[in-house]
Amino acid sequence: MPGMSQPASIMAPLDLSGPALLAGTPGHGDALVLGATRLLAAGRPEDAFLLADRACRLSSPPPAPSLALRALSLWRMGEKTEAVADLSRALTGDPGDPVVARAALQLSAGGAEMPDPCDLLVQTVQAHDLLRLSVARLLASGRPALARLDVMDRRLTGWLIWAGNAASVELSLEGSGERTLAAQPDFPLAPPGARGTFIDLALSCDVHRWTLGLPGETEPLTSGALWPRSSAAVSPLEGRAPDLVPARRPITILVPVFEDFEATQDCLRAAVAAKSESVRVLVVDDASPNRRLKLLLDALAARGLI
Repeated sequence: MPGMSQPASIMAPLDLSGPALLAGTPGHGDALVLGATRLLAAGRPEDAFLLADRACRLSSPPPAPSLALRALSLWRMGEKTEAVADLSRALTGDPGDPVVARAALQLSAGGAEMPDPCDLLVQTVQAHDLLRLSVARLLASGRPALARLDVMDRRLTGWLIWAGNAASVELSLEGSGERTLAAQPDFPLAPPGARGTFIDLALSCDVHRWTLGLPGETEPLTSGALWPRSSAAVSPLEGRAPDLVPARRPITILVPVFEDFEATQDCLRAAVAAKSESVRVLVVDDASPNRRLKLLLDALAARGLI
């Protein structure tokens, strides 16, 4: 919120030592990536670039962590436009990867001309230190509250964080009433000056919208959409005559997107509900100028829903 002090750690250089940067990313600890990481930590971005660039060329598309390391190398070499381009590709590929997340936080804090990645990171990253840093930045920028919620088999899970010292908040679930949730002591994702709680609630019906507010206040802190899913999703092919639908032939739901956020959100909600092992949802973004729409698509893609 306005007036909140921004923690010094937000602007401090991130730890680029090999173990810290590669923690939690099995499969990307090969010699090229590790070598590039160590060279960056040693202040040798030109040499790091050579290794990261080679790692990017080993597969198509390049692995997201390799792109992120190449972006960091380019940034330190002064090639900022190319660095942002590589980082954008890495964020599109795997924003939840800790290497990608650390690079995004460092470049954005360093003045990179790019959308703030923190909104995307709080919905995708698993590492608590990166989540906490992203949350701290957003709260310091004036956000009153943040949430990461998911519905599977009519069970709502996730977390809520709000600025200030309120002991509880009210979560309103469309069609399912309100719940008063108490702040958890020493909530691990909440920075100084904020409180939060994990959430795990059984629902009696599918819920598509939520609103978070303070007790006795009419103005909500934040709100958002939910995308109910089922672990036992039934394929649309089930029960169809085998002569009409070839067995095990996958179906692609193609959704072209340009404008109209509300209509697109409703369309995608219906498409995601039909998603199963044999049905995928492919969204084609025709260079939409709608920023809300882009953030929605990025978040859904990061969660593997489209």
